[in-house]
Order: sequence, then structure tokens, then C-alpha cells
Amino acid sequence: MLKRADKGKSSHGSRINQFGVLFFVVGISLVAVLLFCFSGKNQRSELELELPRHISNNVNPELQSHPTVEIQNGTQLIWKIPNSPKAVLFIAHGCHRKAFDFWEKSSDCPECTGLPEERFLIRFALARKFAVLTVSSAGNCWTFGKEKTIVENIIKSWVKNHKLERLPLVALGASSGGYFVSALATELQFSSIVLMIAEGVFDQISLSKQYPPTLFVHMPKDVYRQQKIREFLEGLRMEGIDAAEIECLDMPLSPDFLADRIPGLDSDVSAKLFKLFQDMGFVDAKGYMKRDGRRTPWKQALSGYKISLEQRLVTPVEEELNLAYAYHEMTSLQSDQIFNCFLTFDMLRNVENLKRNVVVNSRPYSLETDLECSCTSKYGAIKKGILLVCLRTNRQTLSRLSNSCPNFASIYLSFYVFLIAQSLFYVEMEDHIHEYDHIVQICGEVSSGEKSLVGIKKTCGEAPCGFSDAKTSSMEAQERAASIRKLLIAVLLCAIFIAVEVVGGIKANSLAILTDAAHLLSDVAAFAISLFSLWASGWKANPQQSYGFFRMEILGALVSIQMIWLLAGILVYEAIVRLKNGSGEVEGSLMFVVSAVGLLVNIAMAILLGHDHGHGHNHCHDHEHGITATEHHHDESHLSEVLVEKKKKRNVNIEGAYLHVLGDSIQSVGVMIGGAIIWYKPEWKIIDLICTLVFSVIVLGTTIGMLRNILEVLMESTPREIDATMLEKGVCEIEEVVAVHELHIWAITVGKLLLACHVKIRPGAEADMVLDKIIDYIKREHNISHVTIQIERQ
Repeated sequence: MLKRADKGKSSHGSRINQFGVLFFVVGISLVAVLLFCFSGKNQRSELELELPRHISNNVNPELQSHPTVEIQNGTQLIWKIPNSPKAVLFIAHGCHRKAFDFWEKSSDCPECTGLPEERFLIRFALARKFAVLTVSSAGNCWTFGKEKTIVENIIKSWVKNHKLERLPLVALGASSGGYFVSALATELQFSSIVLMIAEGVFDQISLSKQYPPTLFVHMPKDVYRQQKIREFLEGLRMEGIDAAEIECLDMPLSPDFLADRIPGLDSDVSAKLFKLFQDMGFVDAKGYMKRDGRRTPWKQALSGYKISLEQRLVTPVEEELNLAYAYHEMTSLQSDQIFNCFLTFDMLRNVENLKRNVVVNSRPYSLETDLECSCTSKYGAIKKGILLVCLRTNRQTLSRLSNSCPNFASIYLSFYVFLIAQSLFYVEMEDHIHEYDHIVQICGEVSSGEKSLVGIKKTCGEAPCGFSDAKTSSMEAQERAASIRKLLIAVLLCAIFIAVEVVGGIKANSLAILTDAAHLLSDVAAFAISLFSLWASGWKANPQQSYGFFRMEILGALVSIQMIWLLAGILVYEAIVRLKNGSGEVEGSLMFVVSAVGLLVNIAMAILLGHDHGHGHNHCHDHEHGITATEHHHDESHLSEVLVEKKKKRNVNIEGAYLHVLGDSIQSVGVMIGGAIIWYKPEWKIIDLICTLVFSVIVLGTTIGMLRNILEVLMESTPREIDATMLEKGVCEIEEVVAVHELHIWAITVGKLLLACHVKIRPGAEADMVLDKIIDYIKREHNISHVTIQIERQ
């Protein structure tokens, strides 16, 4: 018995030890995750400022020396294969770049220029044992007809000739090359692709589950491209394709910044350039650039500061200044993350048939849920890769380890959680990119029945209505569905509590409680109107309603406000009548209890309806903007801000419902206070009527701002967030533009803006090129997505 007791005690102690180890390590992991999550993501963290600033210290420069240069059917190839390669990387350059920009000048490649960011990416790839193939486009930018077939055949023959068929094939494209790679991926079986400063052409191609996992590397300052990437991310995930993103931020200049990143640039020249930037006001007090490097007139100021800069160094300096501003430039700062994703995505593709259960202590521990989830966040791919590393452990090995080590199960599971926490820290080191290339627009032909990511069938001779693309984006559909869910829950809560307040108000003889019940009844009617408006706004555009039914939201909100005013007027009238004629006894205790419960219900609905109010409604800080087509100016006190975001507008029907609930909450507080006073002093029953009058006026006041927004939309006024004068000035500063007239800016509903204007250009200017510049400027700087421009010759 004694031995048996000891054995039981020992077993119990072993279980305690197992749980102790598990909880300790998991606890440490969770603390780490919490520290990560609350470490100030909206500020520049120390990690972000410790990005690699030296371009030549981390990777052996000899890795890039002496590449092989070939010409195949008039197409230039430059490549190198390291010893024992692990993967094959195809790189597509951006506009106005070529393959030789990625390689250092050598006897084998005398025309190579080796721009800093491009060259360092090559070095990093070779150090990771990637065989690298770069190909030059026929023109300044990539095209998508014959050239796509040529490059496809080049890659296939090159891989075959060098016996690399068994290695994973991955691709990286920047700007124009990013669009090209996204289209090429429909023809070649890439293991994964990276699109840098490009959203791809996913609205022009048909997708299948065989499409490779995709990583977007982009800069949030480019708001238009960021919006498209978010839309395409959602679309790829809905198709079952792994997709993730890395956002890259700007960084400050310093006296040695350029010398550190540009081989051959003297440190004295770098310091003088930094002094020039400070004196000329090109950077703020912290060293952050105020304008895009392409639009900063630093070259014109060189002579005044007696700075002698070699001609061969001008383009590298321009590239690094673009990188520091972080708007549109190729970057090597995310090399670790990019190549980790290449490997992770490849691992995911190779384990599709791997069993998803492991045996720990003879019990199945299922990770199926974790494995089934797609990359629902930018950490999803990394997390899945880590889980699969755990799963690769041999089942028999796990069993033997668990038998020999009683604590193995808890150690194994804790280690798995710890790896996930650790991966979050490394993936979050988000940084910087650029390259100012033209957006490539493709007219792809999609056969009838195939769908692009925007969900619209493309058929010959039959175009959808102009506003349909914006309406049917998955992001807007999800937002509309979320708004409808919120309103349905609010209607249910209101309906339940109306009955409570009506009974309580009659029993307590309290006009204030009945006022609150009537207010809730108006809320239910208003919510019903809002629900209908949201539903109707999702109807497809047609020839009669070419803009769709978005304005139903505005009309619904207007009716909702009118109902509030009507009800408030009735209650004020009733209160005045009772003040003149007197009223019966009011039961203060019941009045207090019912209003307290009503306050709780209103708080619940306010949290429900106002959730987006604190998340995305106004994350932007107030900035003073003086933006033109040739410059970006930010007030110096705000240059530490890392994102230039679109100021998001809440759905007006959700805002109307939110105002209803806000008014009810204010009234509930007043009724509670009045109920407490009457409970304490029953003869002060006049408080009930005073509460009705005061809070009816307050509720009316809460609707004024919303009514102003509604009237501005219905009157087709220029939206408040748009400075029409500044927009016109910016368009006029485009070199080929002579004048702008007939400029109209209006909104279909809050946040959905349109613009139409006539633009007069110089006689010799190319109309299509000027049109692209104007549209790009308007979309990028003013966030107006629906633009119609009529070009006129001088």
C-alpha cells in the first residue's frame, strides 16, 4: 500500500511538473506576444530604426562577381548559379531598369551598373543558395503579349539546360516587373512569387488554386496601391491561395546614410549632402524627407555647396533618397522576410499530403485547424510553416521521446507556442521600398464564364456599368454585411427592451421613461430604414442607375433623422403640457432601475455600432497638406507619422444608428439622475419633465453634423476632405498641362468620390501619357477613384 501510494504521489507530482513546464513556457510566450502587440505599432519602434543601413557588410561581395551574360533571340540574360543551389529565383526589373542594374560591373559584364538595392538583393539571394536569373525587357517596361511567351521559354530552357528542374522556382518582380510576374505565374509553376511595389493584375487574369502563394511588399504612403493590394489579398484568400503582405516605412537620413548604402560614395560627400538637405529644408528636424526624392531639387543645389558628385553616383543617390522617403522604390531591407517567405511557401506546397495528427503520449494532438487556415494575416504563412516544422518530426521519434521523458509533451507543445510568438517578432520588422515607375494597365481577355478577382465577368462587346467594379469589391461587400449584422443585433436588443420600458414607464408614471421607450421605438424604425438602405445600396448598377444605388444610404439616413426630430417634437410638446397642467405621482425607484437597465442596453449597442468608430474611422492625425503633382509637403511636426492614410468615412446608416443610441444613452443617464432625485425627494417630480425637455434638445443637437454631411452630398458640394483649389493647382503643375476648367468634384455617398474636368494640354504632348499622369496624381494624392477627364489641345 505504501509503495502504491508513493507511486500515485509520484504520478501526481509528474503531472504537476508537466503542467508547470507547460504553463511556464506558454506564459512566457503569451507575455512576449502581448508586449509585441502593445509596443506601439503606430510609432517608430526601436526595431524599425535598427534596420540594416550598411549595404556591404552583411554579405560577401564576391558572391556577385563574374555573372554570365547571354543574348537569346535578342533578349539579354544575366545569371549566376552558386554551389549546391537550393532554389531558382527569376527577377523582373521595373520600368527604365534592365537586368544589368542588378549586377556589379566586372570584366564579364562591363555594362553592369549595380544599383545599390538591386545589387544587394542579388547578393542576398546568392548567399541563401538561390540560383539567380535576371532578364531584360524589350522596351522600357514589360509587355504582356509575345514578351511573356519569350520569357516563359527562356526560363524553362535555362532551368533545363542547367539541370535545375527539381529545385523550387520562385519569382520576384518590382513595379512593372511585379505586374509581369503576376501574369507570368498563370503560365509557369512558380512555388511562390513576391510582388514589390506592385498590386499585380489579378483583376485581369483568371485564378485557380494552383496559382502560387503571393507576398506583396509595398509602401503605405502609396494609398491607391495599398487599397488595391488589400482588395487583391482578400480575393486571393477567398480563392484558397496563400497571400501575405509586408508594409515598408520611411527612415531618416543622417550624415553617413548615403555613404553606408552606396559603395564608392565618400563619407565626406555624404555628410555634405546631408548638410545641404538640412540647410535647404528638404528634411525635418529628425532627418525624415519632406518630399519624394524624385521631386526634391537637390541636384540643382549641388553647385552652390561646391559638392562634386560623380555622374555614376547620381542614380544610386536618387534611389536611396527614394528609399528613405518610402513611396515607390525597390528595397533590399526586407530581404530576410522575403526569402524566409519563399522557403515557407515552398514547404507548405510540399506537405499537402502530410498527415495532420501527431501522437504525443499515445494521444492524437490535432493541428488541423491551424493547418486549414489560409494566410489570414501577414503572419499566417510563417505560422503555418512553423507548425509544419513541428509536424515533420517523425511520429515514432515523438513516441519514444514521450515515453523516455515524462515532460516531453508539455515541452513540445510549449516550444510550438513559443515558436509562433517568436515568429511574430521577426515578421513585424517592416520597412521600406520604392521605384517610381508608371502603372502598367493591361487589357486582358478573359473568356466568358471566367471571373477575375473583382467578381465581374468580362465578355466581348459587353462592359459592366462604370461604377460596378468599385461596388462589388470584396472589401465593400464585407463592410456592408458587417453593418447589416450590427443593425440586426441592435434591432433585436431594442425590441426586447422597448417592452420593458413601456411596462416600467406606465407603472412608474414616468414620462421620461416613456420618452426613452418611444425613442427606442424610433430607433427600431430607423434601423429598419437603415437596413433597407444598406441592402439597396448593394444592388447592381444598371443603364438607368449607372452609379448604382449608393445614395439610398443617404436617403435612408435623412428619413432616420426626420423621425428623430418628429419624435423629439412630440415629447417636448407633451412635457410642456404636463408642466402647465401638472402630472401624477412618479415612482422614482422604478424609474431609476429601468433607466439603469436601459443605459446598459444602450452601452452594449454603442459598443456594437461604434466599434468601427475607433478602428479605422479616424486613425489619421490632422496634417497640413500642400501637395501638388510635383511635390509632397508635410508639416514638420508630423513627419514622424509613418503612414499617410485615407481618412475613412463610416457608413452613414451605421452613423445614424450610432447617433440614435448615443442620444438614448445620454437620455438614460439623465433619467437615472432624475429617478434618483425623485426617489430621494418624491415631491420633486418636475425633474421628470425637465429631463424630457433638456435631453430632447441634446438629442436633436447630435443630428446636426450628420445632417450637414447628408445635405452636402445631396447638394453635390465638393467634399470637405478635398481641397479643389489645391487639386487644380497640382494638375496644372504637370509639365504638359496648360489649363484646367470645368472641374467638378462630388460624392455619391459619404466617402465615395467622383471627379470630372477638362484639361488643356500642349500641342506636342502625348495625350495618353498626360492622362495617365493626371489620373495617377488624382488617385494617389486625393484618393478619388472614379475620375473622368476630357483632354483638349491648346
